[in-house]
Amino acid sequence: GRLFMKEQPMRDVAIAFRPTGSTPGSGALGVTDAEGRFEMKDVRGGEGVRPGQYVIHLYPAPQATGKVMADVAVSTSTNKIPSVYINPSSSPIQATVPVEGGGMEIHLTPDGQNIKVENQPLSEYDSPS
Repeated sequence: GRLFMKEQPMRDVAIAFRPTGSTPGSGALGVTDAEGRFEMKDVRGGEGVRPGQYVIHLYPAPQATGKVMADVAVSTSTNKIPSVYINPSSSPIQATVPVEGGGMEIHLTPDGQNIKVENQPLSEYDSPS
């Protein structure tokens, strides 16, 4: 997938998918690269994310920042995370992972309004960059 803030890639961000409702499993984790790209891994092992409904929350990738989460939560630059996205109980990012899988583009705004989550066919992510 890819993660953007104000149409700019978000780098060095840990991204967590927390299942909601009847979605099975414990969720998945990934980390964005310099282009905002991420690959998810199930928290109990294995590639990808199980199909279902998720709340997505973000936090600084520990290896990238070395800072305490509160130190970076208030900034809105492309490599910092607005606090609205950090709390897994109140993050406004919601997504559905389809049975057929694929990629996901997540477009965020600093205030948590007008979020856009788009599922993409896997072929969009298979081609070499």
